Amino acid sequence: MHPDAGVMKTSVVEQEKPGLVDWPAVQARLREQGIVLVGGGADEAPEVYKRLPDVLAAHAGTTRVKHRLRPLGVAMAGRGVHDPYKD
Repeated sequence: MHPDAGVMKTSVVEQEKPGLVDWPAVQARLREQGIVLVGGGADEAPEVYKRLPDVLAAHAGTTRVKHRLRPLGVAMAGRGVHDPYKD
């Protein structure tokens, strides 16, 4: 370390507060659509993501869309499952 460099200590306080996602309602809606949810949580609910058309519109003129893919499925490790690919 460079002698003039200071040491910075950062602490992170985990804060929990009610979210805007009604997770049971999301799960019910997915079931009604025939989607089988394996793993994942409220942080992966569709409501937490920006809509693709809005994102593409924000990048208009800088990108060219050649094709859009529609996902067939998404599988994530549940809370109690060890996921070797997590950061």
